[in-house]
Amino acid sequence: MRFLNRMIGAILSCCVVAFAGFSGLAQAAASLKQPEPSGSVGVQTIMTNNAMWSDPVAVSIWYPADKAGATTMIGGNAVFDGVSAIPDAGFSRGKFPAVLIAHGGMRSAPHLSDWIAHDLAMAGYVAIVVRPPKIAPDRAGDAVAEIWLRPQDYVATLVSVKGDARFNDHIDPDRIGFLGFQLGGTSALMLAGARLDPNAFAASCDTGGTGIDCGWFGKNGIDLHKVDAAATAQDHHNIDLATVIAVDPELTTSFDRQTLGAIILPISVINLGKPGDIHPGLDASALAQIIPDARYQTIDAASRFSAFATCTPKAVMILREDGDDGAICMDGGDVNRVDIHADLAARITAALQHGFAPTN
Repeated sequence: MRFLNRMIGAILSCCVVAFAGFSGLAQAAASLKQPEPSGSVGVQTIMTNNAMWSDPVAVSIWYPADKAGATTMIGGNAVFDGVSAIPDAGFSRGKFPAVLIAHGGMRSAPHLSDWIAHDLAMAGYVAIVVRPPKIAPDRAGDAVAEIWLRPQDYVATLVSVKGDARFNDHIDPDRIGFLGFQLGGTSALMLAGARLDPNAFAASCDTGGTGIDCGWFGKNGIDLHKVDAAATAQDHHNIDLATVIAVDPELTTSFDRQTLGAIILPISVINLGKPGDIHPGLDASALAQIIPDARYQTIDAASRFSAFATCTPKAVMILREDGDDGAICMDGGDVNRVDIHADLAARITAALQHGFAPTN
């Protein structure tokens, strides 16, 4: 379980939506001027500061590079595949839409979203991945505080990137989106204007609750009824964002319904799995009905692990030797993860184009 415990924290949420009018979204996206891909992906790492953390937060920025160069593999390990990029390459000319990306919370593996950052950069976007800070074993309570601290990380990152001469000339300030997976999806909705209801959040680990991390909280002696209610209910709405995409978001039953109904951004919500089979703590179908401009999709062939990086050929064997069943490398059907990633990436880029449309 040692390796699994380091990885499994990445099972946080994000909302992606299945809706009957998806063809209209695709048509709207097709009518827009697409960002120009360069064929090469560059990556740079910076550090940003959130006054609430004692240590800086690492941020990797993926972007269309100006020319081919020597690539290196980023983020690979014995279980998950890495992706290739050109470190510190120059930017391709022009301004590009940008997407902040959050995958899970502080107990997540740091490179789970590199695959989609790479794919978005290949498609002509600047992808800004905010790495999760490490949580000390003796500070389990910080995993609750991240619910209000992580949105501040993303805001601080956006301020840093927009103020950095290396990047600001290449980002279109009117086309900045946010893509969140699992607990990152929770942050996505908060940045769009939703707030948590402290009472609903406190009850999410009670009998019959839908919280994903309740077992871990209980093991570490964390009582959600003792969490700071004012901090939980903070407003994190960020006006710099033009659109938000949430994939398998967590805490979908803990949001204040009134604040969900007041969201004015175009929102895309995607659930991984068949309706009826989606974990209740990740099922965003009801939530998407409350948000005025939300579009909901499901990817039936996927599982809640399908947004993770692809697994190495020996990954399942390694996990089983470590006492785990290898579920984090399993998807929902006969479709492999590479194809699910391609499907998910296509839906994300279509949603971004829709969200960036002038009519929105």
